[in-house]
Amino acid sequence: MSVAPSFGAKWLVPRLDRFRESYPQYDVRIDATDRLADFSGDDVDVALRYGRGNYPGLRAECLLTDVVYPVCSPKLVKGDRPLRRPEDLRHHTLLHVDWQMEEEAAPNWRMWLRAAGVEGLDASRGPRFSADSMAVEAAAEGHGVALASEALAEGDLKTGRLVRPFPPSIRQATMFCYYLVYPGVRAGDAKVTCFRDWILAEIGGSDAQPRDPSGQS
Repeated sequence: MSVAPSFGAKWLVPRLDRFRESYPQYDVRIDATDRLADFSGDDVDVALRYGRGNYPGLRAECLLTDVVYPVCSPKLVKGDRPLRRPEDLRHHTLLHVDWQMEEEAAPNWRMWLRAAGVEGLDASRGPRFSADSMAVEAAAEGHGVALASEALAEGDLKTGRLVRPFPPSIRQATMFCYYLVYPGVRAGDAKVTCFRDWILAEIGGSDAQPRDPSGQS
């Protein structure tokens, strides 16, 4: 399978043992890349991609609708300048992700702060990362506050490495989704069917937001 590196590291890999237990007849080979899969030449059966589902000639099923919100280390919440309200972000480092997208609608601090009603804060300051998993890791280490995808932050939130400093109501839905992508001619392939069934079951038991039944498929 082909998968974006951050989603692979933070969401997929921690769950792969359960796939192997359910389908021991299959060995998993993961190509972690942001490059779109070439199903005709890459020896790839399925791909997991983050975007708007516009993959001409391929079947794209929305698995997870994306929501982003600030996350940080627990020690920042109780520090000298605790985070209690979005306005308190002016005293903390903002961690940014340079999303690899062709769209202007990728989530960013400027958009989130505007949605939260925060004014007079420079949303461009702070270090930048090319992968969202790196920004999430930097936040867990106490280097600042990251605007994280719910799917990627879920594991660290469960273990307590990360916390959400603001109420759950303050979050931002994006225009993007995590998609399962594969050629339509392989829809009946046993490997594709097994992986599709497994990942849908995993998402059903996840804290991240599952797909909207009325969404794209």
